[in-house]
Amino acid sequence: MKKIIFTVKVFLFSIMWLQAQAQPQPIGNLTIFSEDGHRFFLIINGERQNEVAQSNIRVEELLQPYYNVRIIFQDSMLGNIARQNLMIAGPDGIMSDVTYRIGITKSGKPQLNYYSSVPSQQGFIPPAGLYVHRFGQPVVAPDIVVTSTVTSPPVGTISMNAGGVNVTVSAPLYTETTTITNTSTVSGPISERTYNGSSGTGNKVYPMRDPDFIDAKKSIAAANFEDSKLSTAKNIASSNSLSTMQVMEICKMFNFEETKLSFAKYAYRYITDPKNYYKVSGIFTFDTNKVNFNQFLSGNLE
Repeated sequence: MKKIIFTVKVFLFSIMWLQAQAQPQPIGNLTIFSEDGHRFFLIINGERQNEVAQSNIRVEELLQPYYNVRIIFQDSMLGNIARQNLMIAGPDGIMSDVTYRIGITKSGKPQLNYYSSVPSQQGFIPPAGLYVHRFGQPVVAPDIVVTSTVTSPPVGTISMNAGGVNVTVSAPLYTETTTITNTSTVSGPISERTYNGSSGTGNKVYPMRDPDFIDAKKSIAAANFEDSKLSTAKNIASSNSLSTMQVMEICKMFNFEETKLSFAKYAYRYITDPKNYYKVSGIFTFDTNKVNFNQFLSGNLE
Protein backbone atom coordinates (compact mmCIF):
# COMPACT_ATOMS: atom_id res chain seq x y z
CA MET A 1 0.00 0.00 0.00
CA LYS A 2 2.84 2.38 0.91
CA LYS A 3 4.50 1.55 -2.38
CA ILE A 4 1.33 2.50 -4.28
CA ILE A 5 0.99 5.79 -2.36
CA PHE A 6 4.65 6.61 -3.04
CA THR A 7 4.18 5.87 -6.75
CA VAL A 8 1.11 8.13 -6.90
CA LYS A 9 3.01 10.96 -5.16
CA VAL A 10 5.89 10.63 -7.61
CA PHE A 11 3.43 10.68 -10.51
CA LEU A 12 1.65 13.80 -9.20
CA PHE A 13 4.96 15.54 -8.57
CA SER A 14 6.04 14.75 -12.13
CA ILE A 15 2.86 16.27 -13.52
CA MET A 16 3.30 19.41 -11.42
CA TRP A 17 6.93 19.73 -12.52
CA LEU A 18 5.99 19.36 -16.19
CA GLN A 19 3.26 21.98 -15.79
CA ALA A 20 5.73 24.36 -14.19
CA GLN A 21 8.16 23.84 -17.04
CA ALA A 22 5.42 24.48 -19.57
CA GLN A 23 4.66 27.91 -18.10
CA PRO A 24 6.17 30.65 -20.27
CA GLN A 25 8.91 32.66 -18.67
CA PRO A 26 7.58 36.07 -17.66
CA ILE A 27 8.93 38.85 -19.83
CA GLY A 28 8.90 42.59 -19.62
CA ASN A 29 8.92 45.33 -22.22
CA LEU A 30 10.47 48.76 -21.97
CA THR A 31 9.25 51.92 -23.69
CA ILE A 32 11.17 55.19 -23.54
CA PHE A 33 9.86 58.32 -25.23
CA SER A 34 10.91 61.95 -25.38
CA GLU A 35 8.04 64.27 -24.59
CA ASP A 36 9.82 67.04 -26.53
CA GLY A 37 10.49 64.86 -29.58
CA HIS A 38 14.26 64.71 -29.13
CA ARG A 39 15.74 61.75 -31.02
CA PHE A 40 18.14 59.40 -29.31
CA PHE A 41 20.02 56.10 -29.43
CA LEU A 42 19.24 53.53 -26.73
CA ILE A 43 21.83 51.15 -25.25
CA ILE A 44 20.74 48.40 -22.85
CA ASN A 45 23.40 46.39 -21.01
CA GLY A 46 25.92 47.52 -23.63
CA GLU A 47 23.75 46.46 -26.60
CA ARG A 48 22.54 49.10 -29.04
CA GLN A 49 18.81 48.91 -29.77
CA ASN A 50 18.41 51.27 -32.75
CA GLU A 51 20.56 52.26 -35.70
CA VAL A 52 18.57 55.37 -36.58
CA ALA A 53 17.84 57.90 -33.83
CA GLN A 54 14.24 57.71 -32.60
CA SER A 55 12.06 59.70 -30.21
CA ASN A 56 9.86 56.77 -29.11
CA ILE A 57 11.39 53.30 -28.61
CA ARG A 58 9.95 50.02 -27.33
CA VAL A 59 12.27 47.10 -26.50
CA GLU A 60 10.53 43.74 -26.09
CA GLU A 61 11.26 40.38 -24.44
CA LEU A 62 13.34 41.54 -21.50
CA LEU A 63 13.81 38.66 -19.06
CA GLN A 64 15.48 40.39 -16.12
CA PRO A 65 13.83 42.84 -13.70
CA TYR A 66 16.69 45.35 -13.93
CA TYR A 67 18.88 46.64 -16.77
CA ASN A 68 21.57 49.25 -17.21
CA VAL A 69 20.46 51.87 -19.71
CA ARG A 70 22.30 54.59 -21.59
CA ILE A 71 20.65 57.22 -23.81
CA ILE A 72 22.71 59.14 -26.37
CA PHE A 73 20.92 62.07 -27.95
CA GLN A 74 21.25 62.92 -31.63
CA ASP A 75 21.59 66.53 -30.53
CA SER A 76 25.00 66.44 -28.88
CA MET A 77 24.21 69.62 -26.94
CA LEU A 78 21.83 67.59 -24.74
CA GLY A 79 24.54 65.21 -23.55
CA ASN A 80 23.76 61.64 -22.43
CA ILE A 81 21.70 59.88 -19.77
CA ALA A 82 23.06 56.86 -17.89
CA ARG A 83 20.84 54.85 -15.53
CA GLN A 84 21.88 51.83 -13.51
CA ASN A 85 19.36 49.14 -12.56
CA LEU A 86 16.41 50.56 -14.44
CA MET A 87 13.37 48.62 -13.24
CA ILE A 88 11.42 46.62 -15.82
CA ALA A 89 9.08 44.99 -13.31
CA GLY A 90 6.09 46.83 -11.89
CA PRO A 91 5.77 48.00 -8.26
CA ASP A 92 4.55 44.51 -7.33
CA GLY A 93 7.69 42.89 -8.74
CA ILE A 94 5.87 41.32 -11.71
CA MET A 95 7.45 41.74 -15.13
CA SER A 96 5.45 44.40 -16.96
CA ASP A 97 5.21 46.84 -19.83
CA VAL A 98 7.09 49.72 -18.22
CA THR A 99 7.27 53.20 -19.73
CA TYR A 100 9.76 55.96 -18.97
CA ARG A 101 9.72 59.45 -20.39
CA ILE A 102 12.49 61.92 -21.12
CA GLY A 103 11.83 65.48 -20.09
CA ILE A 104 13.93 68.63 -20.02
CA THR A 105 14.56 70.30 -16.66
CA LYS A 106 14.46 74.05 -16.09
CA SER A 107 18.24 74.06 -16.39
CA GLY A 108 17.97 72.53 -19.88
CA LYS A 109 19.21 69.07 -18.90
CA PRO A 110 17.41 65.92 -20.08
CA GLN A 111 16.02 63.70 -17.35
CA LEU A 112 14.61 60.16 -17.45
CA ASN A 113 11.57 59.59 -15.23
CA TYR A 114 9.24 56.67 -14.51
CA TYR A 115 5.92 57.15 -16.31
CA SER A 116 3.69 54.07 -16.08
CA SER A 117 3.47 50.30 -15.77
CA VAL A 118 0.85 47.84 -17.05
CA PRO A 119 0.78 44.02 -17.30
CA SER A 120 2.67 42.67 -20.29
CA GLN A 121 0.43 42.43 -23.35
CA GLN A 122 0.18 39.61 -25.86
CA GLY A 123 -0.09 40.56 -29.51
CA PHE A 124 0.85 44.18 -28.91
CA ILE A 125 0.20 46.36 -31.98
CA PRO A 126 2.60 49.32 -32.07
CA PRO A 127 1.07 52.70 -32.91
CA ALA A 128 2.47 54.91 -35.63
CA GLY A 129 5.75 56.53 -34.68
CA LEU A 130 6.82 53.82 -32.24
CA TYR A 131 10.08 51.99 -33.06
CA VAL A 132 10.04 48.38 -31.78
CA HIS A 133 13.07 46.12 -31.29
CA ARG A 134 13.40 42.65 -29.81
CA PHE A 135 16.15 42.57 -27.20
CA GLY A 136 19.12 40.42 -28.15
CA GLN A 137 18.44 40.57 -31.89
CA PRO A 138 20.99 42.25 -34.19
CA VAL A 139 20.30 45.82 -35.20
CA VAL A 140 20.31 46.26 -38.97
CA ALA A 141 20.41 49.54 -40.84
CA PRO A 142 17.16 50.09 -42.77
CA ASP A 143 16.87 49.85 -46.51
CA ILE A 144 16.88 53.25 -48.17
CA VAL A 145 15.15 53.99 -51.44
CA VAL A 146 16.10 57.18 -53.23
CA THR A 147 14.10 58.45 -56.20
CA SER A 148 15.46 61.20 -58.42
CA THR A 149 14.00 62.78 -61.53
CA VAL A 150 16.49 63.28 -64.35
CA THR A 151 15.83 65.60 -67.29
CA SER A 152 16.81 63.90 -70.50
CA PRO A 153 17.43 65.82 -73.74
CA PRO A 154 14.77 65.24 -76.40
CA VAL A 155 15.57 62.23 -78.52
CA GLY A 156 13.85 63.88 -81.41
CA THR A 157 10.86 66.01 -82.34
CA ILE A 158 7.96 65.40 -84.63
CA SER A 159 6.07 68.33 -86.16
CA MET A 160 2.51 67.83 -87.36
CA ASN A 161 -0.05 70.16 -88.85
CA ALA A 162 -3.54 69.56 -87.56
CA GLY A 163 -6.18 71.95 -88.85
CA GLY A 164 -3.65 74.67 -89.42
CA VAL A 165 -2.09 74.27 -85.98
CA ASN A 166 1.52 73.14 -85.70
CA VAL A 167 2.04 70.52 -82.95
CA THR A 168 5.54 69.55 -81.77
CA VAL A 169 6.02 66.31 -79.81
CA SER A 170 9.29 65.68 -77.95
CA ALA A 171 10.58 62.88 -75.77
CA PRO A 172 9.24 63.11 -72.19
CA LEU A 173 11.26 63.27 -69.02
CA TYR A 174 12.00 60.01 -67.31
CA THR A 175 12.29 59.08 -63.64
CA GLU A 176 15.19 56.96 -62.46
CA THR A 177 14.85 55.08 -59.17
CA THR A 178 17.88 53.80 -57.27
CA THR A 179 17.56 51.49 -54.29
CA ILE A 180 20.41 51.51 -51.80
CA THR A 181 20.37 48.67 -49.31
CA ASN A 182 22.42 48.61 -46.16
CA THR A 183 22.10 45.32 -44.26
CA SER A 184 25.24 45.58 -42.19
CA THR A 185 24.78 44.49 -38.58
CA VAL A 186 25.60 47.21 -36.11
CA SER A 187 28.19 46.37 -33.48
CA GLY A 188 30.52 48.23 -31.16
CA PRO A 189 30.01 51.59 -29.50
CA ILE A 190 28.22 54.32 -31.39
CA SER A 191 31.44 56.32 -31.50
CA GLU A 192 33.02 53.54 -33.57
CA ARG A 193 30.11 52.99 -35.95
CA THR A 194 30.79 52.73 -39.67
CA TYR A 195 28.09 53.89 -42.05
CA ASN A 196 27.67 52.62 -45.58
CA GLY A 197 25.77 53.78 -48.63
CA SER A 198 25.03 57.14 -50.13
CA SER A 199 21.91 59.10 -50.89
CA GLY A 200 22.52 59.10 -54.62
CA THR A 201 23.38 62.82 -54.70
CA GLY A 202 26.81 62.69 -53.11
CA ASN A 203 25.54 62.78 -49.53
CA LYS A 204 25.97 59.95 -47.08
CA VAL A 205 22.88 58.44 -45.53
CA TYR A 206 23.76 59.43 -41.97
CA PRO A 207 25.01 62.71 -40.47
CA MET A 208 28.24 62.96 -38.51
CA ARG A 209 28.31 60.92 -35.32
CA ASP A 210 28.01 62.95 -32.14
CA PRO A 211 31.60 62.40 -30.91
CA ASP A 212 32.99 63.31 -34.35
CA PHE A 213 30.79 66.38 -34.54
CA ILE A 214 32.00 67.57 -31.14
CA ASP A 215 35.60 67.28 -32.37
CA ALA A 216 34.66 69.11 -35.57
CA LYS A 217 33.26 72.06 -33.63
CA LYS A 218 36.41 72.20 -31.54
CA SER A 219 38.46 72.45 -34.74
CA ILE A 220 36.30 75.30 -36.00
CA ALA A 221 36.48 77.14 -32.68
CA ALA A 222 40.28 76.82 -32.63
CA ALA A 223 40.59 78.93 -35.80
CA ASN A 224 41.60 82.51 -35.04
CA PHE A 225 39.91 84.30 -37.94
CA GLU A 226 36.44 84.19 -39.49
CA ASP A 227 37.81 83.13 -42.88
CA SER A 228 39.76 80.30 -41.24
CA LYS A 229 36.65 79.14 -39.39
CA LEU A 230 34.68 79.15 -42.62
CA SER A 231 37.29 77.17 -44.58
CA THR A 232 37.57 74.64 -41.74
CA ALA A 233 33.79 74.24 -41.62
CA LYS A 234 33.60 73.77 -45.38
CA ASN A 235 36.30 71.09 -45.27
CA ILE A 236 34.38 69.27 -42.54
CA ALA A 237 31.12 69.45 -44.50
CA SER A 238 32.66 68.22 -47.74
CA SER A 239 34.41 65.32 -46.00
CA ASN A 240 31.33 64.19 -44.09
CA SER A 241 27.57 64.66 -44.07
CA LEU A 242 25.62 66.97 -41.80
CA SER A 243 22.09 67.18 -40.50
CA THR A 244 20.14 70.43 -40.55
CA MET A 245 20.63 70.84 -36.81
CA GLN A 246 24.39 70.33 -37.16
CA VAL A 247 24.58 73.01 -39.86
CA MET A 248 22.67 75.41 -37.61
CA GLU A 249 25.06 74.72 -34.72
CA ILE A 250 28.07 75.45 -36.92
CA CYS A 251 26.50 78.63 -38.28
CA LYS A 252 26.06 79.92 -34.74
CA MET A 253 29.83 79.69 -34.28
CA PHE A 254 30.43 82.45 -36.84
CA ASN A 255 30.50 86.12 -35.88
CA PHE A 256 29.11 87.59 -39.12
CA GLU A 257 25.86 86.82 -40.90
CA GLU A 258 27.60 86.89 -44.27
CA THR A 259 29.74 83.97 -43.12
CA LYS A 260 26.70 82.11 -41.82
CA LEU A 261 24.94 82.59 -45.14
CA SER A 262 27.98 81.47 -47.12
CA PHE A 263 28.34 78.27 -45.11
CA ALA A 264 24.60 77.52 -45.11
CA LYS A 265 24.56 77.65 -48.91
CA TYR A 266 27.72 75.59 -49.23
CA ALA A 267 26.61 72.88 -46.77
CA TYR A 268 23.31 72.24 -48.55
CA ARG A 269 24.92 69.79 -50.97
CA TYR A 270 26.12 67.67 -48.04
CA ILE A 271 22.89 67.65 -46.03
CA THR A 272 21.16 64.41 -45.03
CA ASP A 273 17.68 65.83 -44.40
CA PRO A 274 17.01 68.49 -47.07
CA LYS A 275 13.30 68.58 -46.22
CA ASN A 276 14.21 70.21 -42.90
CA TYR A 277 16.71 72.69 -44.31
CA TYR A 278 14.21 75.56 -44.29
CA LYS A 279 14.84 75.77 -40.52
CA VAL A 280 18.29 77.22 -41.17
CA SER A 281 16.70 80.57 -42.04
CA GLY A 282 15.96 80.96 -38.34
CA ILE A 283 19.63 81.62 -37.54
CA PHE A 284 19.65 84.91 -39.44
CA THR A 285 18.89 88.16 -37.70
CA PHE A 286 18.43 90.37 -40.75
CA ASP A 287 15.50 89.91 -43.11
CA THR A 288 17.70 90.46 -46.15
CA ASN A 289 19.74 87.39 -45.28
CA LYS A 290 16.59 85.36 -44.60
CA VAL A 291 15.24 86.32 -48.03
CA ASN A 292 18.59 85.57 -49.67
CA PHE A 293 18.74 82.12 -48.10
CA ASN A 294 15.11 81.27 -48.87
CA GLN A 295 15.61 82.27 -52.51
CA PHE A 296 18.68 80.04 -52.67
CA LEU A 297 16.75 77.15 -51.14
CA SER A 298 13.76 77.63 -53.44
CA GLY A 299 16.05 77.49 -56.46
CA ASN A 300 17.51 74.18 -55.31
CA LEU A 301 14.13 72.65 -54.52
CA GLU A 302 12.58 73.44 -57.89
